[in-house]
Parts: sequence; structure tokens; C-alpha cells
Amino acid sequence: MQKTQAQRKELQDFLWVVADQLATSEREIQVLRQEYREVEQKLDRYNALLERRAWYVSQLAIITQEGDRLTSMAQERQQLVHLLQNGVAPEIEAELHHLEATLKQHNYDEKKPRDRQGRGGALALGRD
Repeated sequence: MQKTQAQRKELQDFLWVVADQLATSEREIQVLRQEYREVEQKLDRYNALLERRAWYVSQLAIITQEGDRLTSMAQERQQLVHLLQNGVAPEIEAELHHLEATLKQHNYDEKKPRDRQGRGGALALGRD
């Protein structure tokens, strides 16, 4: 009987240890759940920041692309100004004078009104 009581006492002590460990485990689970919620909230803020960062990166890419386009246009403008100042302008001016002379030869008058048949105006070829 003493052996049975000793076994019972040992079993009861073991059950107390298990109950204590269970209570400790439940408290730890509660702490871990709270920590999980806190980490989840931080991750939500972090994800929002990542989304905002992605938007800024896309805007930066657009701005950079537009900046490159503006730089290219400025270079092209500079080239055109250079060409007009150093050689192309005289050629265009000579061509313009040639066209004006040709129009005068054909008696062109842009101010002259057209008649009902559409004559006059652009090329009134010698018909006054």
C-alpha cells in the first residue's frame, strides 16, 4: 500500500508539473500571439511604405525619361540654330528668292480674290 501511495504521490506531482508547464505554455502562447500581432502591424506599415516607394520609383523613371527627352530636344534645337546661323539659312534664303522670282514670272498674287470658277488668287497666270 505504501508503494501505491508513493506511486499516487509521484503521479500527482507529475500532474502538477504538467499542469504548471501547460499554464506556462499558454502564457507563452499569449505572449507570442501579441508579438505576432505587433509584427503584423509593423509589416502592414512596411508594405505601405514599399508601395509608396514603388510609386516614387516609377515617377522618377518618368521624370528621368522626360528629362532625357528635354535634353535631346535642347541639343536638337542647338544644332538647328547652329545650322541656321552657319550655312543652311543662306541656302534656304536662296531657294526662297528663287520661288518668289518664279511666282512673279507667273503673275502670282495671293491677295487677288478668286472668281466663281476658282480662277485668280493663287496662280492668276497673266489674266488680269
